[in-house]
Amino acid sequence: MVAFSAEDDEKEKKDEKSIAEILKDCDSTNGLFRLHQNRENGGLFLEVKANQLSGEDHQREFIHFSHTLDGVPELGFFRGQFSRSKIFTIRRHFDKLEFVGENTAFYFSPDSALRRASDANISEAILAAPKIVAKEEDDSRFLIEANDVFLKEFFRQLKSGKKRDDKDDTFKLGDLSKDRTRFIESKTFPDS
Repeated sequence: MVAFSAEDDEKEKKDEKSIAEILKDCDSTNGLFRLHQNRENGGLFLEVKANQLSGEDHQREFIHFSHTLDGVPELGFFRGQFSRSKIFTIRRHFDKLEFVGENTAFYFSPDSALRRASDANISEAILAAPKIVAKEEDDSRFLIEANDVFLKEFFRQLKSGKKRDDKDDTFKLGDLSKDRTRFIESKTFPDS
């Protein structure tokens, strides 16, 4: 049995930083999602508003798009290459925000009897689930570390998966280096 006291609750609230405290050392840019970049270490925070979250009664969809600025053609990446776009939603699950890739491979007509089984055998893909680092008391805004979402292969897989007929000596791309992967530029689309 685990017991919590009011003192534990108060201590936890004191340890939590507010959005203003975290963003005091950041430069901010407005857009569809507000981005905040730390001036000291370059870390990026993503601000998500409550009306951008999907809930049981509504679904707010976004499109993720990426392209290659410059790449190594031998590895399948070249300048200007478009990658697959993804439609995703964001939802809150306790102390995390889940970025959920929507399955767009199927459509069920609202007039069809098959519509009742539209959720059968179709799973959703949680692309990333970063922890909320700060939030407003009224839950109107949430702040997450964008490094954990966009500097990993959650939205765009760079290395291809292993195929059955791959030989053990086949060249394979390694993992992204945490120390050498960084943001060069961020764009927020202020008119969106």
